[in-house]
Amino acid sequence: MLCGLLLTPTRTALAQFTIEELEMHVTARGLEPIVRLIPVRSDIDSTQQVRVTVKDWVRDSAGGNQTLDLGSHPRSCGGRLEVFPQTFQLAARATEYVRVTYTPASERDPGCWTIVLTETVRPPRPTMQLAASVIITTLTGVKVYVHAPDERAAGEVISADVEVFREPRDRMRPTADSVTVRRVAVRFANTGTAHLVVKPTAEIRNERGDVVARLTGADAYITPDAFRDIELRLPSLARGRYVATVLLDFGASEITAAQVEFTVS
Repeated sequence: MLCGLLLTPTRTALAQFTIEELEMHVTARGLEPIVRLIPVRSDIDSTQQVRVTVKDWVRDSAGGNQTLDLGSHPRSCGGRLEVFPQTFQLAARATEYVRVTYTPASERDPGCWTIVLTETVRPPRPTMQLAASVIITTLTGVKVYVHAPDERAAGEVISADVEVFREPRDRMRPTADSVTVRRVAVRFANTGTAHLVVKPTAEIRNERGDVVARLTGADAYITPDAFRDIELRLPSLARGRYVATVLLDFGASEITAAQVEFTVS
C-alpha cells in the first residue's frame, strides 16, 4: 500500500524595507530643536503602508533589549521627541524619510534614549491566489541616543569570578555526552552619565607567570545607571593554578581591570 502526503502550495508576500543606520546619536546643546532624518527604502516591487511609533527601551544585563511604553522609563525622551509622518505609503523601490525632532528640556539637558519603530501595516497582497499564503511583516527599530553635552564616562567592576558548568558536546544532540566549560564572568556597572561601549580582553597566566591564553570578548553596550554581565570563555587548560586578568576599555582615560585566581583540577 502506498501512502502519500498532499502539500498545499503557498506563496509568501514579502513586506520588506531597509533602514541602513539603526542608531541615531545627537547631543543636546541649548534650546534649539534638533532634527534628523531616517531614510526608509523599499526593497520590493509593491507598495507598503508603514506606521511609525516611538517607544522606550531597556537593555538587560545579558545585552537583550525590551521595548516599553513611551514615558514609562526614567530616562525616556517622552514628548520631547516627535516623529513625522506617523504613517505613510512606501512605493515600490522608493525611499521615504521619517523626520525625528528632539526639543531639549533645558540648556543643561541630562540626555535620554528611546527607539523609533517602523513597521508594515498593510503588506502587499500575493500576486497569485493560492490555497494558502504567508504574510511577512517588517519591524525595524532605530535607537535614538540623546547625549548630554557634559556627559561623563565612568564604570566599575562589581564582581568577577570563573564559572564552571557542563554543556553538551554536540549542541544538536543535547542528550549526548557533556563537557566541562569555564568562563570568566565580570559584572560591570556604568557609574557615569555617558553610554558606554566596553571592549573586554583577558590574559590567562599559569603559576610561573607565563601567558597561556589571550581572549577578546564581544563589545558590551551599557546605558547609564545600568550594569552588564561580560563573559569570556576559557580554552582548555592543563591542571594547575591560573590567574585571569580582565581589561575593560570603555574609552575613559584609564582602563578598568579585574583579576581572578582559579584552579583547574
